[in-house]
Amino acid sequence: MTPHLPKLLEWLQDYNWPVARELQPLLVKAPLEIVPHIRNILKGDDDVWKYWVLSCLVKNLDSPIKNMLSGDVERIINHPTKGEIAEGVHIAAKEVMF
Repeated sequence: MTPHLPKLLEWLQDYNWPVARELQPLLVKAPLEIVPHIRNILKGDDDVWKYWVLSCLVKNLDSPIKNMLSGDVERIINHPTKGEIAEGVHIAAKEVMF
């Protein structure tokens, strides 16, 4: 699964896609190698994707992996872009941290 993580994460661009709901439980159990791929999403400009990744994936990750993403999540909470505000990404980020 590891080499396919970037492609699998693309299915979370819209959680309304049926396959996203099937992949989410598998991705939650993904190895630490998922962290850089999630970071790339959180640093990217697809705010809807960020929302879904935070609310459906990061929220359900084990604490050690969540902690590895805390800097990226805190940036969204403390300094959200206009797009992140418009899509509710900053709210999803708060729910992940607390």
